[in-house]
Amino acid sequence: MFRLPCSSRVRAPRFLRAMAGIAPLLLATVLPVEQVSAQASYPSHTIKIVIPFAAGGPIDTVGRPVSDVLSKEFGVPVVIENKPGANGIVAAGGVARSTPDGYTVLLTTGSHTANASVVKDLPFNPMKDFKPVSLLAEAPYGQVLVVRNSLPVKTVPELIALAKKEPGKILFGHAGVGNVTHITGELFQNAAGVTFAPVPYRGTPLIVNDLIGGHVDLGFVLTSAAAALIKDGKVRALAVTGTRRAPALPDVPTFAELGLPDVTMTGFFGFLVPAGTPDAIVDKLAAAAQKAVKDPDVVRALTMADLVPVGSTPAEFGAYLKKDLDYQAAITRRIGFKPVAIQ
Repeated sequence: MFRLPCSSRVRAPRFLRAMAGIAPLLLATVLPVEQVSAQASYPSHTIKIVIPFAAGGPIDTVGRPVSDVLSKEFGVPVVIENKPGANGIVAAGGVARSTPDGYTVLLTTGSHTANASVVKDLPFNPMKDFKPVSLLAEAPYGQVLVVRNSLPVKTVPELIALAKKEPGKILFGHAGVGNVTHITGELFQNAAGVTFAPVPYRGTPLIVNDLIGGHVDLGFVLTSAAAALIKDGKVRALAVTGTRRAPALPDVPTFAELGLPDVTMTGFFGFLVPAGTPDAIVDKLAAAAQKAVKDPDVVRALTMADLVPVGSTPAEFGAYLKKDLDYQAAITRRIGFKPVAIQ
């Protein structure tokens, strides 16, 4: 019978033990190489941008032209998925739980930071469960307070007088509890000392439709979404919440001009991805987003919508979100708003 030399019988177990110790190290070096390869090839297939409100709203004005430019920049399809529900919580929660690989992106608004102060038991942390990518655009002119044409008021003082005469009877449409359209309405009621009857909707387009149809009395809508309707005489504008008058509505005063400076609310639109998304992918997506908002077609679309292109870095957007989170918390404390269950 053939037998290994004595020296071989001794060396073999040592060799095996050495390999057993090295194997985990070898595996550990293989995995990062695969990850680096995936990051280097990003994007290699369809990117989905999730919009947390119904199609046709102001946020689509940002998402769709930007997605077109990103698709050309990356050479892959960039598709929009409108996923309304619970003031953006449904969409944000889905993105937070998605694979952190850069292929699922949330296009968010101020509702994302507001939800932390107005909703009980939020199923995610708006800061820790996401990574900021880029602040795409701001809405410095804010929203415009519009009323149905048949409501017997033409000015903010007349509206306040009517609301005090008929407390709780004027129907106030908003795009969900905690949405900027809702919080702004609460600010106005608090500042004016009036009470409206809130009527939640799943998006701004639905509010506008019911305003035109006379099914709801008033609402706060981004100036870009209401300007054409106001000019066509389909709804009546009373005031804007911005820091200055909107170029599209030069004859409509700000609330500050009317002696209600606390009713000031602007807006923003930006990209977030799930926490855990590699920094290399975040940076690549951010660079493309910054380039996209400088595209002439995108600038034109945003400007026509009374929006200002920004295109920030991830760090800048992170700081912006933290500041807005604190601002929203201060507002809810000031108006005495109590967090509610997810609706």
